[in-house]
Amino acid sequence: SKMRHEKEMSITDLEPDTFKNFLVFLYGHDNTSSLQLEAAVSLLCAAEKYDVEDLKSRLDDVITPQVTVDNVFVVLQNALVCENAPKLWETVNEIIQYRTEQVFSHTEFPKVSPEVLLHIVQQESLSVPEIDVWRAALNWATHQAQPVEGVILAENLRLTILPFLKHI
Repeated sequence: SKMRHEKEMSITDLEPDTFKNFLVFLYGHDNTSSLQLEAAVSLLCAAEKYDVEDLKSRLDDVITPQVTVDNVFVVLQNALVCENAPKLWETVNEIIQYRTEQVFSHTEFPKVSPEVLLHIVQQESLSVPEIDVWRAALNWATHQAQPVEGVILAENLRLTILPFLKHI
């Protein structure tokens, strides 16, 4: 049988550096411990997408000790789809649950995606009163709502926050 040779293969869902690190690992060189947090998280997402269990496990070990309240949003924004990193998610959820006030007051909090906000407010417990969860969600919604001529309309705010109300 004849082998079909393609001249070009296009992978458009990975950044070039992530793809390079992915290939380096696949070819037997583990450079994961030298990666910066953001690069490691991007690589974890690639490992999840392409189901490379060894890489996922290794990155779970590498990323987890680096996660702090100051960089937890890097993980939340980029790796929420990476479910198979149990140590990482245990650490992320502990930060959310036990350092909630710092999470809510972080400059990145109002910019998080709806999926990240949902992940946060769905936690079994948070270390702040419910009124603070409400205020944080309202702050987030105010930042996310689309202003009309520079004014945030009550209807836009209501529609933005509505999906999260049952979790607060």
